[in-house]
Parts: sequence; C-alpha cells; structure tokens
Amino acid sequence: MAEKTEEAASQNILCPLCLDVFDNASMLICGHTFCKQCLERYDAAHRDLDHMVCPLCRKVTKLAESRVAGLPPNFTVKALVDEYHSSHAGINTVLDGQTRCTLCELQGDAVSFCYECGTFMCAKCHHGHSQLTSFFKGHQVVSMKDVVDGTASIGQVRNKCFVHKHENKDLFCEDCKVYLCLKCMIVDHRDHSFKNQADVEREIQQKVDNILKRSNDRKNEFEKHIQNIESKRQEIYTAIQKLQGNIEEAFMGKIDKLKENRQLLITETQLLQENCDKELDALKSRHRQKIEAISSSVSLVANGRSRHLEKDSLAAHSLISSELEGLLEEAIDEKSVTVLMTRVIISSSCNNIPSRVRVYDRYGESGDPISAKEGEYLYPAVDEEDRVFIASVNQPAGRIQITLYRPEGLKLKKLVVNAGSPVLAYVDAAVLMSPTLRLCWDWTV
Repeated sequence: MAEKTEEAASQNILCPLCLDVFDNASMLICGHTFCKQCLERYDAAHRDLDHMVCPLCRKVTKLAESRVAGLPPNFTVKALVDEYHSSHAGINTVLDGQTRCTLCELQGDAVSFCYECGTFMCAKCHHGHSQLTSFFKGHQVVSMKDVVDGTASIGQVRNKCFVHKHENKDLFCEDCKVYLCLKCMIVDHRDHSFKNQADVEREIQQKVDNILKRSNDRKNEFEKHIQNIESKRQEIYTAIQKLQGNIEEAFMGKIDKLKENRQLLITETQLLQENCDKELDALKSRHRQKIEAISSSVSLVANGRSRHLEKDSLAAHSLISSELEGLLEEAIDEKSVTVLMTRVIISSSCNNIPSRVRVYDRYGESGDPISAKEGEYLYPAVDEEDRVFIASVNQPAGRIQITLYRPEGLKLKKLVVNAGSPVLAYVDAAVLMSPTLRLCWDWTV
C-alpha cells in the first residue's frame, strides 16, 4: 500500500535497489545499506572484480573470498525493520489471506477497505468511519465484496502526498529527484525545474523497456555464439583426430624414423587439444559471465518500471542502467575461434641429442628439422606475427645465439642472426624470460 510504503520510506527502511522494506540489511564500507539479496544480484554482474562499487556514492568496498556473504549486517536498520513489521502485523496477516479488521482490537471479519487510511474495517468500524465525516471526509472506501469480485483492488491506492494528505503527487522535481504535490511545489520547490509525473514514469518505462529488449537480444547473441563455439570445438576435435590419424599412418609407414618421436607428437597434439579446450572454455565462460551480468543487472533495472524512483533509488537505478548500457555496447569476440583453426605447431626436442626444431601443420605434415650443433640445445619461441625465434644455448661456453626465422609452408627461412646486433638485443632478454624457454617445447600460432 502506498501510504505504508511512504511510511517505510520516511523511516529510512526501504532498499534503494528493490524499493521494498530491507530484507537482511547488509552495509558497505561507505555506510549505505541494501538488502543482502539485492547486493548478491548486483555482485553477480561484477564477478571479475575483487571489490564492489556502491550504486549510490561509487565508493569502493573490498570483498572477502565469500564476497557479499562477508559484508557486515546493519543491526540498526534491522531493528527498525523488526519494529516496523511488529507494528504492522495486522496488515501482514491480512495480506497473507486472513481478511480481518485492522482498525480495532477485536479483528472481526473485514467488510471494507479505506484507501486513505490503509486499513481493513469490520462492520462496526466501517459504520464509525462513515459517521465521522469531520475526520474521514473524502476518504475512498471499497467493500470487500468488490475486492473479492475483482471490481476493486486494494493495490490501487491513490498517489497521495505524505504531507498534504488529500493532494496527489502529480509533479516531479528534477532538482530534488522527488515526486510532490502542487502545494509542496509552491512552498518548498518554487524555483526548481518540474515535469509531470506521467511524463517521468513514461520516460523511465520506455528506457527500461528498451534496455530489456536490448538485453534479451544481446543474451540471444551470446547464446548463438556459444553454440558456434561448440560447433568450432567439434571441428577442432575432428581436425585433431585427423592429425593424430596422420601421425599414426606416418609412423606405421616410417616406423624406424618416427619411433623415437611418436610419443612426442601424440603428446603435442594432446597439448594442442588441451590448450584449445582451455581457450574455448575461457571464451565460453566469458560469454556466460556476460549473460549472467546482463541478467543480474536487468533484474535490478526492471524494478524501476512500476515503482516511483527518487533520490537514492533513482541514483542507484541510473548507475545500474549505465553499467548495463556498457555491457550491451561491448563487442563480441568473433575471431578467437577462427584463429584456433589456423594454428601450426613448432616442436623441439630441447634436451635430446641432437636437439631439433621442427614445424608441423594441423594435418600432421612436417618439414625438415633444424638440428643443433654439437654441445648446443635449441629452444624455440613464436611471437604474434608468426616469427620464430630459436635460441641456441651452449651452456659450457656460456653463449646464447638467437636466430629469427619466418615459416614458409613447413620450412623455416632464416632472416636474422643476432650476432651482437643492437636491433635484436631486446629479443635476447624476451626469449630467455619467456615461458617457452623454460619448457622443452611449446606451440603457438
């Protein structure tokens, strides 16, 4: 009921996010309080962060491992909520289906409901209410029969001013972000900017409807892309199976030559599959996270369609709407899966003698290897431009030589040897620090 909602708002026990009386009030570091469930929905849209930004003042609250569950409760607000529920136990009982009088202590069967008083009345209370015209003149009363028949609704309470009881709140003050009646405007908001209540609510409704439609469209796009990911995964699995089949076929045809490399090749294809799985799962997880973030934000934004938003509630609604707008504007990565299908393998038998580097394509075909000189070991690395750096390490001599190659088919064409060149000086450090050189072999694009 609107009057009860205004009363709860006047006691500062309404959550700015759900616009309802606090449920399990939890407090951020800035002191602003929200329902725990509302914070959990808000946090679901920001799982990639280790903190929470207050929807009202934007101050940062560090989150523990348990996230929202680790936030402290606001015992003061909880006490106010308990007191509020205790004083309105009668109303709550009625709303649960027990239509009893909430005006007198006898709590007889209710025969009518007064919108202005926000109370159910038994026959005696109804008679007294109708006779005391000096107190209740102009009050709108409906019978419980009309409520049961559906011709009247106790939820259709007129939007009355909390100060001027008989005045409707038809105006919205853009400076103070509150709804008010004409008298309030003249007394307290004379020089402010105003809009009609219907216009403001229509604007909010249109904005929310637009965001909801775009959110549904965006979620559908992510779902379709996830399906595409699974389709690409199957293509990669098929290609890998073919690659492994070609490896086995080559092994059987040239068993003497490939015997010592067979397990290495199988291991490399398994690593290729694992890395593809990791990248595909990561991409899929990011899309799922975006869907969850959009859904969580939508559940919070949707509250603004049917409720009056003002002050903190309007600020929170605006911030969450803006964040949702940002999520909807983010581009979907359409290229990641396609890139996986074009990869080649650079393998190295690092610590074997002789140490060799060889290029394989995704069909299992390989080129002639590059072999190390006696006493040296080869460690390959590949950059984002498909350039292959091979470090030749001679540990007894304490010497490292880095050679730059460019793949041409299944061959490696030598381009530059560092040989003290300042141009490749930075490459030495980069390659030596690369995780590729801390392994015996690696693969990349």
